[in-house]
Amino acid sequence: MLAMIMVIKAIGLIMAVMGVAIIAIPKNLVKVIPFFKKSKRIYIVGVVRIVLAVIFLLSASQCRWPWVIAVFGILTLVSGVLIFALKLKVIRAILDWFHEKSDMVLRIIGSVIVIIGLLIVFAV
Repeated sequence: MLAMIMVIKAIGLIMAVMGVAIIAIPKNLVKVIPFFKKSKRIYIVGVVRIVLAVIFLLSASQCRWPWVIAVFGILTLVSGVLIFALKLKVIRAILDWFHEKSDMVLRIIGSVIVIIGLLIVFAV
């Protein structure tokens, strides 16, 4: 169980670093979006989210703030399942929406990612 706690802490740190990278260079996020629009690559994200959700939910009881990790686990599970429930056309429209956003909006998104990542680290 300690290994899963370390995985959760690493996920939080990775999220925080990714958020800082988006804040520093917002166009990095925009460059990644076309990769997931090709064929059915977005389903990889769905599988990863479901696996992360299982890790969050299984190890939430061992954390300092279990409700925070459980909430993120549930949200991650819902987002992973939604990827498989929505049609590819809808998912591509959402990705296009992100692709069209200004640098300021992307920096705000990056800030939210940093906050969530740090919250996960402190909750563990």
